[in-house]
Amino acid sequence: MNEHVTDGMLENWFAEYNRAKVCSAAGIGDLRIEVDKGMIGLKNPKTGLLQILNPNDFKIGKLSPRAEILVCKSELGDHFVYVLNPGSEKVVLLEVLLEKQAFGVYSQDYPLGFRLSGSFCASAIGKNLLVVDMKENQYVFINEAGEKLHAGIKAEKGTVCTVLDNETVAVCTPSVLFVVKKGKRVGIDIKKALGKKMKKPEFGAGESETQTWLAVRESGQKEAILVSLTDKDLGYAVHRPNELKGKEIIE
Repeated sequence: MNEHVTDGMLENWFAEYNRAKVCSAAGIGDLRIEVDKGMIGLKNPKTGLLQILNPNDFKIGKLSPRAEILVCKSELGDHFVYVLNPGSEKVVLLEVLLEKQAFGVYSQDYPLGFRLSGSFCASAIGKNLLVVDMKENQYVFINEAGEKLHAGIKAEKGTVCTVLDNETVAVCTPSVLFVVKKGKRVGIDIKKALGKKMKKPEFGAGESETQTWLAVRESGQKEAILVSLTDKDLGYAVHRPNELKGKEIIE
């Protein structure tokens, strides 16, 4: 295979790849949602009005002081707010529907299969959620169809993760890049591929002539691991400035 991937293409893949981050507050439309002191609040910054959402109304249970949220939008413009509550065995999705001066909130449970610790990473697109717990050394991916993948993983400090679509996720520890697609999982030794571990990995994604790629690199660096999501075996190549070299990924 002879694919053409330029430095400029790769930079665009990283620059344009956008996933929400776990946080304590985020904007949803004209409102701002916050989790603080065991409560969830929806605030209108323009009017100053604050609406408190009681966690018990959505079967969230008692909120940990370390509880956080992950916010993303649906294709129809509705907002999905995942409540990540350390100590709980589930993540609760709050679907917030905004209409002029009113809003509605509907909830859905995402059972984890383990008790969430305070050390985790998470990513979501729409109703597709990935959670990796560094203390429990487990990950769970639940997609919009309700299909669930749950397995053990050696997740070191500094582990990051991402959801690419409703069947593909990636988890990057400092030592190993794991990619899972349709239940197939591969692990790429980062030190073997790049010569050193990653301290602060970042994700990108894009397409070349015939391939769709997941790109992963150390933040601020040029070298990147490219995993072909088109290849059924999820083969990879290593991109260095002005060149693309790696093992053959298509037979």
